[in-house]
Formats: sequence, C-alpha cells, structure tokens
Amino acid sequence: MIAVNKHFPGVHAVNNVDFTLESGCVHAIVGENGAGKSTLMKILAGIIQKDSGQITLDNEIIEINEPKDAKKYGISMIEQEFSLFPELNVFQNIFLGKEFSGKLRFVIDWKTIKKKTKEMIQEFGITIDINKPVKRLKTSEQQLIEIIKAVFFGAKFIIMDEPTSSLGEEEKEKLFRIINNIKQKGVGIIYISHRLKEIFEIADIITVMRDGIKIGTYKNNEINENMLISLMVGRELTNIFDREKSLKLSDEKVLEVRNLEKRGAFKGISFHVRKGEVLGLSGLMGSQRTEIMRCIFGLDKFDSGEVYLDGKPVKFKSSFSAIKNGICMVQEDRKKEGIVDTMSVMENLSITIVGYKNKIGWIEKNLEKEITLKQVKRLGIKIVSVNQPINKLSGGNQQKVILGRFMALKPRLLVLDEPTRGIDVGAKAEIHKIIDEIAKQGVAVIMISSELPEILGASDRIIVLHQGRITGEYNFKDATQEKIMESALK
Repeated sequence: MIAVNKHFPGVHAVNNVDFTLESGCVHAIVGENGAGKSTLMKILAGIIQKDSGQITLDNEIIEINEPKDAKKYGISMIEQEFSLFPELNVFQNIFLGKEFSGKLRFVIDWKTIKKKTKEMIQEFGITIDINKPVKRLKTSEQQLIEIIKAVFFGAKFIIMDEPTSSLGEEEKEKLFRIINNIKQKGVGIIYISHRLKEIFEIADIITVMRDGIKIGTYKNNEINENMLISLMVGRELTNIFDREKSLKLSDEKVLEVRNLEKRGAFKGISFHVRKGEVLGLSGLMGSQRTEIMRCIFGLDKFDSGEVYLDGKPVKFKSSFSAIKNGICMVQEDRKKEGIVDTMSVMENLSITIVGYKNKIGWIEKNLEKEITLKQVKRLGIKIVSVNQPINKLSGGNQQKVILGRFMALKPRLLVLDEPTRGIDVGAKAEIHKIIDEIAKQGVAVIMISSELPEILGASDRIIVLHQGRITGEYNFKDATQEKIMESALK
C-alpha cells in the first residue's frame, strides 16, 4: 500500500500511509482506537474505498473496490463484528457460498460438508457441535468459526482484527499454533490487537499508527512494550492495570452466593464480594464464569443454591429486577448486548436511568441531558454532542457510555464482563481508573477477564474456575500467573 489516504467528515482517518506485507510473515498493526489501523485494512479488504494512493501485488498495481476484488487476489479479513448468519448452523456458515454437490448436480452434498467441517474443527483442537445454530454459540466459539472460514479456503493474505478478543488463554495458544502453521505455508498475516503481550508472542514485524499516520515499522526484537506504548499514545503509560489494593477491606458482604448449581453448567459455587472490593473471576473458555453471573443477574435460571444481597436472600427473575435492587452488569459483547447502535449517546446512556426516575413513564429531556452530561464529564467521554450516534464513537468511549449508564444508578454491585475487550491501551488505563474510583466509593465490583495481567493488576481477590467449579482463590499478594493457570487447568 503506497501513500494511501482516506477522509471521513472532519477526520483524516488514513493519512498518506505506506504499508508492506510479505508472504509467510505475521505483521502486526498497533495503535489506539481511532489510529486508522482498521480503516487501512478495510481499504485493503475492499470494504471501503481509498481516496488516493496505490495498492500493488507482486509489484503490479491492482484495484480493490469491493470485497470480491480482495477475495480474487486472495485477501480475506476477519472483522471484530462477525459476518455469520445466526439462524444457520455451524457447517452451513462455514460452507456458505462454497457448497458443492454430490452425484446429483443440483443437490448439495451435506454429508461431505459435515465431514469436512468436523475435520476443520478438529484441526483447531476444539469441540463445537456443528449442528448448532450459530446464535447459540459463545462469542469465543463464533470467533473461531470466522477464523476457520478464512484459514481453510485458500486465502494468501489474512487480516485478523482482534482475533483473540473473546478467546481464553488455551484457545489463544491453539490459534497461535495455527497461525504459525499457515505462516510456514507462505500465507501473509496482518494482525491487529490491543493485547501487546501477544503482539510480541506472534508478530515478526510491528507497525505503529497514531491519528491516521504511520509512526514507524519495527522488527519484533527492535522494540519493547514500554517503547511501543509510548509510540502508540504519544506519552508514557505505566502500570496500566495496577490500582492500590489492601488486605484490610470492609467486612460488609454485599453479595454472597452459596452452593449455586445449574445442571450441565456449574455446581457448588460459593463466594462473596465485599463493599469496595474488586473480585476477579478468572478461568479458561468453558469455565462458566459468565454463565454464573448471568444466573445471579436474572438473565438465566439456576437450579439450586442461594443468593444473598446485603444479607437478605434474593432470586431475581429478570435483569430489570436485579438493577432495581442495585446490581448492574456490563456484558461482554458490547455491540450485541451493551449498546443500541441506532441510538444517540444520550439515549444509550439514559436508557435505564430515565425509566426509574420518571414515574409516569414520560421521558424528561432536560433530566436525560443533565444525567448524560454529568457522566460524560465524570468519565471523560469524548463526544461531539450528546446527540451524536453512539456507533460513531471508539470502542473505549462506547464502553464508558455503558459504564456511565450504570454508575448513574449508584449500584451496590457492578459486574464487569471483559470490560476492556477490544479497546486500546490508553482507553484500558482510563477504564481501570474508573473501576478504581467506583471501588473507592464503596461499590462492590466483580470483574471477569481473560487477561491475566488485568486480573492480577486490578483485583483485591481472585477466584479461579475450571469447567463450572471453583478451583482456586487468592488474595492479590499471593496471586501469580503461574498459580492462576495451574488452578484454571485443574
């Protein structure tokens, strides 16, 4: 890509950028949200068109005006927002548009397609029911289906945009083995991730972007994490996840769970979280961390056990009931379960708040705006106007809007499921300052995260789960990555 430019209204999203990818190389692109990395790659994938510049393949100029042009040249992009059809099952999604017939020309050979799908999935070393509709798969499983589709259909160049954002440590290692395998076959991989540790694990070359400009390109061994962060954000950020922690916390238990069970998912789950405490929940994919919290929050049903809020037994029949009682949950899938992308910032932030404050059911616009502006200022949400569509904000600012929505309700307990998934390093630091502020105000916080540095740096106490059982518990002084991983694999 040579001198590529792309403008959006008021923004020079990609500013005269050069980028080179070699076959058999993993080339990482890093930068904060809004740096232009995804826009640059969408130009390469034909999803959006460049304003100027050239793209060459093997020293010949090519034109990529739409996705089918990119595919013609062997370029495939796996985006953060999946392109799966939720009502279709796994094997139908993988072979969509690539179906083949058996002896009868116009009859699809589903038997062979199912067999090949199973072989693909087995090569990943994972277990997924290929007959399941995709909408019933976990986010991490849907991510793997997207990767399988790209890897196994002859792409010469694969763009991976946050491919591990919803994968646990074990699934990430499997993905890295596959990346190294296809790299050996001469496939070039462009890897976009906010997880800097994994950039250094997998990338051969690293390009840094900031504000639409390419800052520089470096070999992996020429740069370290602190240098990379400084280049990305234009300032030094240290101890992103670290917050001041203490072993002497309040004895007041906000939430207590005793012997919670959901048949086929988890059993014998007992824990508590105290006022002003950040309790980390860690575990690999399939550990049932999210499923447990969904049951407590009233989104799903559990079969037996007891839940106590401020010492009183509760059983929420809906999330509405949980919120009314002071429990709020920021869910993992921000796009699907966090924001309403057709609405404005103000509408998204006040969507639950106004419902409780206005008894006759009318939305009071002055109240709505007042609440929104207060949270925008408090959380440092970068917006042009409260009426700006939320889908025009970066992932970090969208996450702050969701946090603001629940902070305005003054909850007793805040559950955060992968709170920094898919957001950049600067926004991560800001989100963790907010978490620290929330805890200092006496709110109990339960944080689910697949990032061990995040769990270790932010949590006062850590509970580890494996396949629906609690297999370890550590205070922040005793916890190490090695101990957590050992417990997660029990």
